Amino acid sequence: ARAATAADPLALLAALPPLANIHRYGNVRQTEGVQVAHLFDSMLERAGVGLLVAVSALDEAHAEHAREVRLAADRAVALRNDAERSGHWRQALQRVALSAATSALLRGVSLRLLFDSGTLDAGAVHAQLQLQLSAGATPLEAAQWLDGFLNATVLLHDDAVWQMIDAWVVALDEDALVRVLPLVRRTFSAFEAAD
Repeated sequence: ARAATAADPLALLAALPPLANIHRYGNVRQTEGVQVAHLFDSMLERAGVGLLVAVSALDEAHAEHAREVRLAADRAVALRNDAERSGHWRQALQRVALSAATSALLRGVSLRLLFDSGTLDAGAVHAQLQLQLSAGATPLEAAQWLDGFLNATVLLHDDAVWQMIDAWVVALDEDALVRVLPLVRRTFSAFEAAD
C-alpha cells in the first residue's frame, strides 16, 4: 500500500525493515522472495531519489524521527544484502551528509553510516568533523551534529573515531575548548552510566 500511494521518502523508508525481514527469513504466507525483493528495491530507489528534499529544513522533532527511520532503513538495506542497492543507498546518504540544507543531526548520522560502511575513509570523516565542529559553526548545530555522529559504542569500539575526536579536542585552544565543552558534555550525557 505504501509503495503504491506514498510519495514521502521517509514513509517509504519506514516500510523497508519488514520487507527486508520477509525477504531474508520468509513469512507464514510463503511470500515469494523475488516479489518482495523487487518491491523493496523499487521503494528504496524512490526513497533515495527524494531523500535529500524530504529531510531539508526539518525542525528538531522531525529530524529526530527522520534519524530513527534512517537508522532502521540502513539496517534493512544491510539485511537485503545487495551490492547495487547498497551503493544507491550510500549515494543518497552522501548527498544528505554533505548538504548544508539538511539538519546537523541528520548530516552527522549520515556521515556515521557512511563511515561504518567503509564508503568514506577516516581522512574524509576527519575533514567533515573539523568542518562541523569548527569555530564558525553555531553551538546548537555543532551539538546536534555530534549527537548524530557519536554514540558510546562507536567511541568504545572504534579507535579511528576515538582518535579523531581526541585530535580535535587536543587541537582546540583554551577559548575554543571552553566554548565547546558544554556541547560535548551534552552529547555524552545521553550515554548510559556503564558506557
